[in-house]
Amino acid sequence: MIKNLDIFSFFITAAFYLWFSMRTGLKLRAFKSQQVMIGIFIFASGALCIAELLVWLEIINIFTFRRILKACLGLNFSILLALVSLISIQANDSAKIKTLWRIPIIGLLAAMYLEFRFVKYMILGHIVVMFIIVFKQRNHFRYLIKKMIPIVLAGVFLYFLNPLDLLMVNVFILFSLLASSSLLNLANVNGLVRSWRVSSEN
Repeated sequence: MIKNLDIFSFFITAAFYLWFSMRTGLKLRAFKSQQVMIGIFIFASGALCIAELLVWLEIINIFTFRRILKACLGLNFSILLALVSLISIQANDSAKIKTLWRIPIIGLLAAMYLEFRFVKYMILGHIVVMFIIVFKQRNHFRYLIKKMIPIVLAGVFLYFLNPLDLLMVNVFILFSLLASSSLLNLANVNGLVRSWRVSSEN
């Protein structure tokens, strides 16, 4: 019965991912930092679905899946932190934007080599920093506070996540995609507006 629920939750999550990736991916009309990061986020989320499929096909074991899970989660939440930071930068500062690219790279490398519980703490730290950035600039970015609430809830969920419980993992992936959807769309629009401003200035 439990295994059937695991499989059912996987198909629901995979189906939602396909819808999410097409809906989000088709909105990417530029090749700027925000859009590239969103594309990597979509790719990493897809890698999770593929990795779980390989578990069910018995090509990889659950412990290999756990390593992939923590790497992808570390990367995705680092991307969310970088996107919030990019949105908060009001001017087109290329030096700051290049610096912010270090966040996803460091997040991925750290998640690959740290234990899962430390990756949880790192992600929770990312969420706290995101909330601080938004709160400090709340007069300019009130709309971002509402976008942050689902991500904070995802962080609470993550704290209790058992990476060996596939049903729980699938529910978390589904919830985290839902939680980050609005922020990704906002970052995409922000990137398009910046591109339009740069082109109009030139």
